[in-house]
Amino acid sequence: MEMLIRFAITGSEGETIKDKADPYLNGRYDWNISFLMKPGIIAKIIGYEEIKRIPGVINAVIEHEVAAEIKPSDRGLLKQICCRVIGHSDTVDEMRDSVKKVTSVYQVLDANGESLLLPVLDIDKYRETVV
Repeated sequence: MEMLIRFAITGSEGETIKDKADPYLNGRYDWNISFLMKPGIIAKIIGYEEIKRIPGVINAVIEHEVAAEIKPSDRGLLKQICCRVIGHSDTVDEMRDSVKKVTSVYQVLDANGESLLLPVLDIDKYRETVV
């Protein structure tokens, strides 16, 4: 951020962030789950507090509360995201376990008790590309 501001004001980035940031995450795995919602009205959110206690979860943020509506015209927009969860793990297996726990606990339901969440990425399907 400092480099962007400096560049906007002076035209030069100045010092680099090479020593301040580790693009290899110090050998760890960071992950981000963006739960996407089908069109509908949220009647109930389950598991939000629980996912924040799952090992590896750094933070979870609900984007829409009960009674919020996602319209068909919201498909493909950021508004379709109903919750974001970020975390970190020491191994791929730890990451898989944490992601599976988060995705099995968090639920968003409509008035009929039907899930409004779209399917989440299956981490095992892409395991070879992560390692």
